[in-house]
Amino acid sequence: MMKGRGQEKNVIYIDAGFLDGSVRVDDLPKNNPQYPDAWSTTSFPVSENDIVKCNDLAQYNSEIRIRQYDSSGGQSNRLDVGYNITILYGMTHARLMYLNKDRKAPIPKELTVTHADGTIDIYKIIDRR
Repeated sequence: MMKGRGQEKNVIYIDAGFLDGSVRVDDLPKNNPQYPDAWSTTSFPVSENDIVKCNDLAQYNSEIRIRQYDSSGGQSNRLDVGYNITILYGMTHARLMYLNKDRKAPIPKELTVTHADGTIDIYKIIDRR
């Protein structure tokens, strides 16, 4: 029996495209001519006061974004910039994105979610662009 293409546990994938406000939690990123080299990861589960961190990226860089999504799949109004982001109340998923305007974005190896209860999930990142 063949298995469908699913997401491995503790793995997130990089896909090409930009995440604008209309992109829901499980949608694919969309091409945007303003950011032709943008990429983003698939979503991963989070909850209030979790901290999302990606050490492979610069500590503060306006091209790095965390998009947070609520239980309906919609994106929060807030745009979080940097590599160390605290998750807001009511959010259930997040995705990392990089605008990559100068094509200098490193391919991160992993992303860490430190949960509010002290547990830690480390996600391996695989580029499938």
